[in-house]
Parts: sequence; C-alpha cells; structure tokens
Amino acid sequence: MHKTTFLKKSAVFLVLGIAATNVWGFGGGGGYSAKCVEPRFKNIKPPKVIAPGGEISFTASTNTDPNSIKVVVKGHKIDLDVKDHYGFQVRGNMPVELTDGYALIKITANSKPESCVTEDAWLVKIVK
Repeated sequence: MHKTTFLKKSAVFLVLGIAATNVWGFGGGGGYSAKCVEPRFKNIKPPKVIAPGGEISFTASTNTDPNSIKVVVKGHKIDLDVKDHYGFQVRGNMPVELTDGYALIKITANSKPESCVTEDAWLVKIVK
C-alpha cells in the first residue's frame, strides 16, 4: 500500500470518528436521563431524647412523594400523619413498648417525579 493511500484512509477514519463522537455527545443515540433530586429531611424532632410514645416529627422537602414516606423504629412501622405545608410536615409516635435504651429512627421516602429513594436515620435515647 502506498503511503499517500494509507494517509488518506487514516484521515477519513479520523474525520468519521470525530463526527461520530460529536453526534453521541449531543444525544444522537443515547437516551436522556434527568438527574434525580433526592428528598431532604429537616426539623427532625426529637434530636436526642424521647419518652415511650413520644412524638416524632420532621419536614420532608416538596419533591417528596408523600405516600412513600415510611418511618421504622426497631422493627416497628410508625403510623404517620402527613400534611402538605411548605413541604410535608410528618408526625408520628414512638411505640410505647420501647422503654429504656437507644433506638435508631429510620426514614425512607421516594422523590417525585423521578422516583429516587432516600434513607435517613437518627439515634435517640428512650427515657421513661
């Protein structure tokens, strides 16, 4: 093969390779995927100490699917009251069966509309 023929073929492949890269870079074959924005939780109460049956509350961000919010404490699923007010105001009560000791309060929720899952938790001391 002549040197000039080789250079011409190499140049053609190089140009095609660059063009293909630019097409893919602008969505020419790949799907569009929106970035999922996870729900956030704030105003978590109580921060450290709670009585058996005491109130748990927090605010979930506006992008939270309110039907997906779940709170579990030591295997006990907590019944929740969720109100739409500057985000979602969430309230529930610690199980009365849990007395002295420590408990991890776990929150799980999905975002909307992308539906990514967020988990959060905090440790409290249960005191009679």
